[in-house]
Amino acid sequence: MVIKLASVLPPYHIYVDWGRYDARSPSEWNDTGKATARFAEALREKGFTFEGGMVNDGVGWASWRNRTNCLISPLFPRKE
Repeated sequence: MVIKLASVLPPYHIYVDWGRYDARSPSEWNDTGKATARFAEALREKGFTFEGGMVNDGVGWASWRNRTNCLISPLFPRKE
């Protein structure tokens, strides 16, 4: 019997994104975007759901600052 990992853990709010133009170095077998996409797929296979995905951005603060609200807002949910 296979048990989905997400079904036995408390609920999590996960945000994962990667940039279309993330750091890569083919000569060093490194592609940050592809590695993060594989990580997101592994989360899916384990039964987790998440927000995010590929964005038309690169690496560094100039790109990330546009999405900090996606990262921080789950930590401080609105009280209604």
